[in-house]
Amino acid sequence: MNVIIRRDVLIFGIFLLTVAAVTPVHAYLDPGTGSFVLQMILGGVAGAALLVRMYWQKFLGLFKSDAGTEEHGRKNSVD
Repeated sequence: MNVIIRRDVLIFGIFLLTVAAVTPVHAYLDPGTGSFVLQMILGGVAGAALLVRMYWQKFLGLFKSDAGTEEHGRKNSVD
């Protein structure tokens, strides 16, 4: 129990030192950055839509009747 408390105090101390050492950053974002972020968002949306479509087809496949596949099986089988 004592070891857990010491570990938590150490982690909290490191967190406080990290927060205290933060300095302001003056970064430059060029105009191409906005279009890159937009492309990443649109690509993520397109990928998510494709993923949903694939799994939606599998989900609907669970409820389809297998009667059509039985008839094809009989036609192709040798009696």
